[in-house]
Amino acid sequence: MRLSEFCVLVGRSPDTVKRWEAQGLIRPVRDPNGHRVYGDAEVAISRELRTLSLVAQKSSRSLASLLTTLPEQLPLLAGPHR
Repeated sequence: MRLSEFCVLVGRSPDTVKRWEAQGLIRPVRDPNGHRVYGDAEVAISRELRTLSLVAQKSSRSLASLLTTLPEQLPLLAGPHR
């Protein structure tokens, strides 16, 4: 699916999704025209990131710091695709 569809599905803005991509947290493929294409793996990871973002907000910590200290909460991010 394209970026706009993906953002609606995971409930995040295009800027957030692009930031996650820049940080290497999600890795969409590119079609022949260079457009991002997101699949089921990116949806699952984005849902985990959304949950973790809420934890970060409640604890006044950055998402990046939680990613390094709570890897057990992100089984998909620790998977073989990383």
